[in-house]
Amino acid sequence: MASQAAKDQHGNLDNAGTHSLRKGGITHLLGMMDGPGAPTVYIRANWKIGETQDRYILGGTGGDKFAGRILAGNDSGTADFAVLPPHFTTEGLKQIEEIGWQSLISGYSSFPAGFQKMYPLLPSSILWHLPTLQEWFPHSDDDIWGMPMFGMFGQGSMARLMSCREHIIVCSHRCTHRGMSASGTPTKTEILKYMNEMRVEVRDQGN
Repeated sequence: MASQAAKDQHGNLDNAGTHSLRKGGITHLLGMMDGPGAPTVYIRANWKIGETQDRYILGGTGGDKFAGRILAGNDSGTADFAVLPPHFTTEGLKQIEEIGWQSLISGYSSFPAGFQKMYPLLPSSILWHLPTLQEWFPHSDDDIWGMPMFGMFGQGSMARLMSCREHIIVCSHRCTHRGMSASGTPTKTEILKYMNEMRVEVRDQGN
């Protein structure tokens, strides 16, 4: 995406900003044959849908979550559209809590309760994508490696983090370990899931 943007902007990315990203996201959503309805898209973009309509049509969490999943890059035409974020298993949470959330991100204790509740999803996502981050930022002096979590154990920090990474899972639809379930998914996503399961059963029976 970055290379395409650089090509379109002839190497000048200073023109990119939230306004342009918003327009691009709206164009993408409205261009989908089976995407969210126009009112949902307009409300997400904080646009008016009409003097009268604004009084009676209010934003719903389901449609907004659906739009958010699409804008996050999930493919709405596959069962994996219901993918859950990388998250720690119960054992993984125990290990991280022993380390201390404050050691991972400075200022954790001052976060509002709502932020503290969702915060475990941040380090789990970072650790899950750690190999990719190492590929993107191969130099030890890259800014990202200055995060507290990457230096909390000195030279052994990366090995300890990779050990914690073994207790991170990624599921689709539902996670029985943590009681999580995907939201913002249309009915067809469940149908695609069952179709995939049926294909596996048929293939296994054939073998």
